[in-house]
Amino acid sequence: MTTGFDITGSWRGHYEHDGGRHGIGMRVAQRGESFVGRMSDDDTVLSSSQQVACIVEADGSTELAQVETMGVLPEFSIVEGTVDGDRVVFDKRYQGKHTITVWVPDRGEMHHEIPEHTVRYEGRLDDGGQRLLGEWRIPSLIEGGKDATGAFELVRE
Repeated sequence: MTTGFDITGSWRGHYEHDGGRHGIGMRVAQRGESFVGRMSDDDTVLSSSQQVACIVEADGSTELAQVETMGVLPEFSIVEGTVDGDRVVFDKRYQGKHTITVWVPDRGEMHHEIPEHTVRYEGRLDDGGQRLLGEWRIPSLIEGGKDATGAFELVRE
């Protein structure tokens, strides 16, 4: 690996999800090509969104319904990653559970908890190592499902 940049320090920015921007802050320490640190999310409650979902009944029949969802994230995460030239890859591991509430018309609400989960960030440094742009990814929890993805940007403070 060729380490071209030292990303040690504080970074501020956002990630994009469901058509909105959500603020994040990161503080890391780099040694060689590896780094570790902590990230915080400004928005821990991801606003409700309406979606069409397939509801499976107890008898096995299915029905499409308009549902609303809301997710609550832990505030802090641990980050670990590598820097290779201008390429930065890191995993963000949320510290605590992620709670998802789904409201289904005429059926009430359902709660689902995901224990610590990980988000993979991959990006490139530009502006002399002062800005990191890339994509985040969360693998689908459903076999054959679509991964959640979006853009992110972090700027050195």
